[in-house]
Amino acid sequence: MTLIGTRFYLHNFNVRGMLVEENSFGLPLPALTGGVHFKVNDGIADVNRKLGGALSSIGYDEPWGVDFTLTASKTLVEKWTFNRPLILTVGGRNSNSAQLGFLALANTGQLPLKASAVYLPTDGCWLAMSSARSPTPTAKSQV
Repeated sequence: MTLIGTRFYLHNFNVRGMLVEENSFGLPLPALTGGVHFKVNDGIADVNRKLGGALSSIGYDEPWGVDFTLTASKTLVEKWTFNRPLILTVGGRNSNSAQLGFLALANTGQLPLKASAVYLPTDGCWLAMSSARSPTPTAKSQV
């Protein structure tokens, strides 16, 4: 058994679009974007077979998966922000293709969340922070 000469590639195909523009309908609404992400890991099934199913034991299901994303962003320019932009973003991804490292994709059925804030104190300076909850592909659901 050898993995030498085995090639595998991770392909990502993404479509994203604006669903609602910021401040639509005369209301202080955030901008909403939605996306669909299709991933294909070409050749990984052969690697899993050559490894005797080792990738399956850590959560590998299929060589492909689809994710759906929804993100809300709001820009605030207020007196309390010193009349400088503060951009707040929160988003979620319904993931059926969480990556197991570079090698494989797992169907986690989880909803990883991400939030970020970016403040622009001057035109040439950004201060940012981000927080994310990532899926754990190898975690088993408990009923």
